[in-house]
Amino acid sequence: MGLRSTRRLRTRRPHPFLPSEGRLTAALDATTEAVGVAIARGDTCVLTRRTLHAAPKGTALSAVLTEALAELGATPADLGAVVATRGPGSFTGVRLTLMAAKALAWSLDIPLVTVDTPRVIAATVPGPVAVAMDARQGEVYLALYDGSGELATPMAPLSPDDAALRISDFLATTPSAALLGTGFVVYPPLQALRPTGLQAADFPDPATLLTLGLAALAEGRTTDPVTAEPLYVRAFKPTAPPRA
Repeated sequence: MGLRSTRRLRTRRPHPFLPSEGRLTAALDATTEAVGVAIARGDTCVLTRRTLHAAPKGTALSAVLTEALAELGATPADLGAVVATRGPGSFTGVRLTLMAAKALAWSLDIPLVTVDTPRVIAATVPGPVAVAMDARQGEVYLALYDGSGELATPMAPLSPDDAALRISDFLATTPSAALLGTGFVVYPPLQALRPTGLQAADFPDPATLLTLGLAALAEGRTTDPVTAEPLYVRAFKPTAPPRA
């Protein structure tokens, strides 16, 4: 017979979020090669950090958040809300980002907001945007956004050739669309559409993530930390280690 826990689950209550109260909100992202943290006091961003991870992502994200809070003379206990990217992206990075955010939200009993990673990239520029993220294994995560920031077509993992065709069709109707994401640097079919090198806008900007999160909090659009799930888009496909 299995053991039955006697611990009673707390009832999650609605969290009214009032930026004027001056509480801290942390935005977390480690879903790509970059690790980013941004912190707002009330509705004002007061600190951002973004770096390529040298340590394992979980360690790097925790360290960046701890250092950022310390610079403000704060600790995680001073947080009033947390915002996080939920993917797609690196399988490990997506899980670590969301797990860290869920742990903070649950343990501190504060609101959680999750945002799709390509949405954060797209929101750095105005107007329609094609976001092509390197999904590894010879694929890209493609997300096409119209001028209002809404997905024009469902997000999908595609081969570089198929992604290039869809982006070309998108550009035929929206020639002013911006092209962002690491896929435009990694894969030749996409390089032909954007022959420029890697740029900061190809990665999620933590300050932009924070802005999107604050807007969602103000409208009461939060996520239950118990049921929040990563957005993988495709099933995880482990690769076999190289033979000796």
